[in-house]
Amino acid sequence: MCKCLPFLHGYWTRAQEYTYSADATFATKPGHALSAEEKHVIDQNGTEQAGTGTYNKFYPGQGYFACRKCGSPIYSAQAKFDSGCGWPAFDKCFTGAIKMRRELNGRVEIMCTCGAHLGHVFDGEGFTEENQRHCANSRSLQYVKAKPAGELTETKLDTASALGQAHRPSYT
Repeated sequence: MCKCLPFLHGYWTRAQEYTYSADATFATKPGHALSAEEKHVIDQNGTEQAGTGTYNKFYPGQGYFACRKCGSPIYSAQAKFDSGCGWPAFDKCFTGAIKMRRELNGRVEIMCTCGAHLGHVFDGEGFTEENQRHCANSRSLQYVKAKPAGELTETKLDTASALGQAHRPSYT
């Protein structure tokens, strides 16, 4: 965004929130289907190209990010930060929203509890107080401009618990 027009930032963010937002029940609506690109990322552990995702440079002031496949809340808008990595980055998730497994290459894969591939988590980079970066694919997420149902708490993942769970990703 042009630094000479800072007053447009609020307008731009609200316009993005409107454009990118879905109803909290999006995953249960008739016709909800994943695109071929979303299926590649979510079901086949694919990765979108760095810097191309819808939510890479999107920082809403409210709402949450849900699993694009099942609709479960994954991240609050407040957990999102700019890591400069080219993918949406978050430093914590809603408690119980994410499963992890260590890949043979040592990285820790993060998945929704429905099994949808979200991305990877990295510790010790120092970007935030949580000292953890969830590097997620935009195609795995859906922004919802509302509060998630119920009282959800956020937490940092215990990546040490993913030790010993190495697997070979399936690329079918």
